[in-house]
Amino acid sequence: MKEKIRLYIESVCIFLALSINIDIYEKIVESGSFDLSLFKLGFIGSLAFLLLIVVFYKKYSCKSNIYIKGISLLFSLFMIFGNSYANCGNTSLVFGNVWLFILSILMAIGYYSLFKLCIGYIFEYLDKPKIKKSTKKVMTFFEEHPFLFSVIIILICWLPYIIAFYPIILSPDPSYQIKQFFGIRTKYADYAVLLDENVVLTNHHPVLHTLLIGGCLKIGTLLGNDNLGLFFYSIIQIALFSSTLAYTIKYLIKNLKLSNKIGLVVLLVYSLVPMFPFYAMSGVKDVIFTTFVILYVIMLHKIISNNGNGFKKWHYVIMVLLMLLVILFRNNGLYVILLSFPFLILVVRKKWKTYLIIFIITI
Repeated sequence: MKEKIRLYIESVCIFLALSINIDIYEKIVESGSFDLSLFKLGFIGSLAFLLLIVVFYKKYSCKSNIYIKGISLLFSLFMIFGNSYANCGNTSLVFGNVWLFILSILMAIGYYSLFKLCIGYIFEYLDKPKIKKSTKKVMTFFEEHPFLFSVIIILICWLPYIIAFYPIILSPDPSYQIKQFFGIRTKYADYAVLLDENVVLTNHHPVLHTLLIGGCLKIGTLLGNDNLGLFFYSIIQIALFSSTLAYTIKYLIKNLKLSNKIGLVVLLVYSLVPMFPFYAMSGVKDVIFTTFVILYVIMLHKIISNNGNGFKKWHYVIMVLLMLLVILFRNNGLYVILLSFPFLILVVRKKWKTYLIIFIITI
């Protein structure tokens, strides 16, 4: 009987945690008490969660060890305080008054129970022999093909953002660039000395990036769909960004000989932290510039760690092209090259003439 009562209380708390919204918080603040109609709904709705817990209880209870409990508690606190900061920018929805504090405790219990249930069930599922065998195959594929595996996982995890923000996330900068590409005068034309009053394209934003995003939109216009043209640009940017991030994982594992676990952690960060897919869908110049800077840094590391050995003539051509792209995709990219590449002449003295020539050609 005690077990059934405990399960039902957990069910009520879970329902409260998932059903409370900002309007209910405001009512509690205004009235200084709980909304009884909410609790009636909570008792009814919790029956569904009670059924869910009863069905899976045996499976998750055996896996409810100290680690699962700790993670569940941490996640529940994240949900409570995160909700308060998301709505108010502070902890007022937790400590605003006695009733809010009591409600927060009940919701924390609900989130804790729900996370414990879900995480326990996931571990139970992963411990099955067939899943272990499949996991081993996946890990083997990751070890043998870290680049391909990483690209696939990154794109799968980014897909919801790609769909949600189709065709692109446009901020003021790329919007002005598109106007300039189509010959529409912008405020940036007033900041520059124009060589021709009829040409309003300026280098306030990198011309190469302006031509790329504007050219993609032009292709879409010719095909009868401007959004499709913008999405062409997004595809190019997503492909560059995701493949560059995947290459960093490959470089960590294959070149730096770090463990696969570290590679997986980095992959999880790239795949699950929202900043990366948001960045991939943003039309600003910084995204493509970032990919070239990452590749440039890896190139420098290769040269220094190998003391300049193992590079063929076509590698040097790629060096020049990469440095040019760093410079051309952001105006201060020039300083990235000026304040880094010359030091190779001092570090790798054996081939200082080669790097001096490459530097002069690039500049």
